[in-house]
Amino acid sequence: MLLTSGCSFVWGDELDGFDNNPPTHQHLTFTHLLAEKMGMPYVNQGLCGSCNERIFRDLITYLSDPTKTKPTHMVVMWSAWQRDEVAEPMSESREEQLCLNRPHGFTQFSSERTQNLSNYNRTTRARRELLSQYYDTCYDSRTAIMDGITRMKTIQLLADSLGIKLIQGVFHNRAWNNILATLKETDIPQYNKLLLDSISSLHKTSRVGIGRYKDLYTLTEELGDIKPFGHPGEKTQVVFADMLETIFKEEF
Repeated sequence: MLLTSGCSFVWGDELDGFDNNPPTHQHLTFTHLLAEKMGMPYVNQGLCGSCNERIFRDLITYLSDPTKTKPTHMVVMWSAWQRDEVAEPMSESREEQLCLNRPHGFTQFSSERTQNLSNYNRTTRARRELLSQYYDTCYDSRTAIMDGITRMKTIQLLADSLGIKLIQGVFHNRAWNNILATLKETDIPQYNKLLLDSISSLHKTSRVGIGRYKDLYTLTEELGDIKPFGHPGEKTQVVFADMLETIFKEEF
């Protein structure tokens, strides 16, 4: 069984039929195409707007549930380091207005998406204002990057211990560029060493878009297959599925 997880690039946002009710685009996703190539069922945990905390939590929840079918193969495309989440109340009408997916009451947000947070009452309105100030004065992407790489190491360790063939990486070349940018800073040499050591500890197959292989967005650019809101098109899904199948065959 194939288990995949990630954000909108994994869910298949903007593919033909994504906005039907219910969506009818699943057969166009790389998850479906890859599972079909390998002759196995699949579960796609991709969800639009997801931060890495949500991706990590859902993976752990699935893998620790004895009632779930244990995957033999996993593909995890981690989201932007800068995304975060908070558990908060929100009306269904606002969820619908903002087109938010909020499993278990968590709102996914980032420095550019603090407007996604609830303005339900004085407390939640104050939170929005404080988080905007936090991003302006306190936020450092190095913390988020290190947290993200640590999650990747954890999933790799878990997959190795469970005998799961794992491919993981980042969905967008910005994530790798963010890493390279922080490594150019010299004010925290201990961070640079820890980050480089952590990346080096990842298997080759756990570094898609992180100095190895091509990420989904890079393929999208090369193929000229970018949808109006920046998501990969149908052609990219086919090429990425082919790439993943080759990695599974050659590396495991």
